[in-house]
Amino acid sequence: MQSLNEEQQRKLVVQYKIEHPGLSNNAIAKYFAELGVPRSTIYGILDCYSATGKDSVLRKEGSGRPATKVTATLMEKMSNDARTGLSQREIARKYDISQPYVNEILKKQGLSAYKKEKVSFVSFE
Repeated sequence: MQSLNEEQQRKLVVQYKIEHPGLSNNAIAKYFAELGVPRSTIYGILDCYSATGKDSVLRKEGSGRPATKVTATLMEKMSNDARTGLSQREIARKYDISQPYVNEILKKQGLSAYKKEKVSFVSFE
């Protein structure tokens, strides 16, 4: 079941629902969960089918979370900010993006994040 793409999964769940109209959503979810499809995916497909009533429950083009893209000039500004000592969290707040995304950008730029560590006192006597 893992080899199927999203569109094929959706068609298969709807086809199963049509062929077995007496089964509850819970029973259908159990059946597909044994095949390896996540339960939340199954319930999402079934909700979409019950709301539209159509055989086709494919996702609309462009639906989902919009991607946040950073331009080359912004990447350069971020790497300069990182070199001057701003933390990744501060950079993220400044450019209104997430800290993991800042980390990803800085890694692509060849910059690594380091953490200050206290060194214990050592006497050389």
